[in-house]
Amino acid sequence: MQRVYGVKVLSVRSYVEQQKVTRQRPLGRLGLGPLRRPKSKKKMTIEMAEPFVWPEEPKDFSPYVCIPTDDLFSLSFPPVDTLLLSPRERKKVGLPF
Repeated sequence: MQRVYGVKVLSVRSYVEQQKVTRQRPLGRLGLGPLRRPKSKKKMTIEMAEPFVWPEEPKDFSPYVCIPTDDLFSLSFPPVDTLLLSPRERKKVGLPF
């Protein structure tokens, strides 16, 4: 929280919350089937020095814009043959990796 939102955290408590036991109901029958417990959920509670206020939504989303899928094909990738080369052979060919 300190690095992302600039809010000082005083303490952190975490606990695992078990889910209720249920029955698997094959073919939709009520009351029949083996007992099972759904996957537990881990929850955390933090105590902060001051109340948390959500930051305003950015007006300019240009830093978050992804490459459109049409432009992916215009990117240059190394030839497939060079991916199977050893590191020494890659240096001979002049590849950076």
